[in-house]
Amino acid sequence: MDEQKLVKLLKEHFPSKEEFVSLDKKVDTLDWKITALNGAVATLDGKVSFLDREVRSLRQEFLIFKDETVKSFNDASVSLKVISNNIEDLKAANNEIEPSVKALDKLLEQNPAERIDRLEKHVGLPVFIPSLVEDEG
Repeated sequence: MDEQKLVKLLKEHFPSKEEFVSLDKKVDTLDWKITALNGAVATLDGKVSFLDREVRSLRQEFLIFKDETVKSFNDASVSLKVISNNIEDLKAANNEIEPSVKALDKLLEQNPAERIDRLEKHVGLPVFIPSLVEDEG
């Protein structure tokens, strides 16, 4: 193969110096853009990782809050049942002592005395006001 044929072949199949410089600049620009994109991807990856940790943390806090709330509601339910049972017990006790209370009221109305103030305080009754007041005249 002679030199002219080789030069012709090279010119047909290989870029010129200007084309090579232009192509090199394009490759450098693409390389710079790829580096910038890699930085942006790394930044986004960091942000996604941060958001993932935040979501996991919030989920954990929510689950803890949910468990505490369920426990609180269960405790409140038990407390309400106890209160309801206590109210029923108080109603039953009230029904049992009602005749005694009425009898005590009648005795106090029939026999007002100085000692009544002390008795009322001891028994936990309201201040007694006798319905029968004797005239002192």
